[in-house]
Amino acid sequence: LQHFVGPTGGYLFSFPVVGAVVGWLAERGWNGNRVMLAFAAMLIGNLLCLVLGTAWLAVMIGAEKAITFGFLPFVVGGLLKSALGAATLKLVSGNRPADLR
Repeated sequence: LQHFVGPTGGYLFSFPVVGAVVGWLAERGWNGNRVMLAFAAMLIGNLLCLVLGTAWLAVMIGAEKAITFGFLPFVVGGLLKSALGAATLKLVSGNRPADLR
């Protein structure tokens, strides 16, 4: 429970929000059938997690430190994860039987 009230709390609380937003986008076609939209949905999810987590962290340590240590170091990783995730989704979604699409 202490993780939810500590410096990582904002990131942890963001997970259900991010899941809902990215799931909503996927249901509207931002999925493996459209690789750039899938990438955008995943990137939005990563950035939303970082923004909510950094906002929580800023309350604890100040905005400048929160951005420096809780946001900026993770932007490139979020871009890479989103690109790899969208590419992987495109690869595996093409291998599913038609009745599962």
